[in-house]
Amino acid sequence: MLGTGGPRAGAFSPSGPLLFAALLWLSSVTMAGCSRQTPPSAAAALPCASATGRAFRYTRSEGVDLLSGTGRYQALQPYRREIWIAADGSGRLLIHEDPLRFFGASDAAEWAGYAGSPDRDQSYGPGGLALVELGQVPAEPAALRAFLLGKPPDRSQGGPTPPAEVVLRESRRYLRETVAPRPLREAILAVLRAEPGLTAINFAGVTVFSTTTSQAPRIRFEIALGPDGGFLWEKRWMLDRADSIDAKPPVVIGAADYLAEGEVPTCSDVVSP
Repeated sequence: MLGTGGPRAGAFSPSGPLLFAALLWLSSVTMAGCSRQTPPSAAAALPCASATGRAFRYTRSEGVDLLSGTGRYQALQPYRREIWIAADGSGRLLIHEDPLRFFGASDAAEWAGYAGSPDRDQSYGPGGLALVELGQVPAEPAALRAFLLGKPPDRSQGGPTPPAEVVLRESRRYLRETVAPRPLREAILAVLRAEPGLTAINFAGVTVFSTTTSQAPRIRFEIALGPDGGFLWEKRWMLDRADSIDAKPPVVIGAADYLAEGEVPTCSDVVSP
């Protein structure tokens, strides 16, 4: 099931501030502080060990991001992503991009000839990758909800973000590429199940939580968690017509499947699904 890595918000987003806010909502890890770039062919030989001697958090995912350019229409950029993050923020990021997917004939014509980006295989020194700290995150549901709601309110749309949206957004933050321990995952699952304003659908042990923005164009955010709170996939849906999307709504404008995660000793090691 194709459920996003972090979006690449380009220079042009004609569908307005709400869509731009949606892109920021799913922002990726920090790309600053690159210390070395290695061709993909050399990836297997890339030596990498954290300065602290501790393990790397490893996550493998694949999905599509909403790509903005300098024209009118947006397209979808499929990608495959692997990331290794040590406790000091050092690590490695490997991204492969597949050919663009188009919503319709207009964006296909506008993006004709777009070559995309070459594979990126970069290693980072301490602080080069954004590490989400989990040590201070409570694993008791009531305390966890208060912690999640304690973030500064987002007033980018002229008013405070509804609590359900904050809880869903912050829950995603502490699950995505963090290799969160089981007690925290289960606490997040309990908070989301009890949160007023979230829609929850259960099937085959998987729970899909969603919330929809109120201002046009409306965007629905979905995340799917397993029985122990493991992060399985996420999606963004555009529910209203947007000038930059050459498709009749509803339409998926971003998605990711989280295929494998765990701790590994070096950033040449991976985790099997």
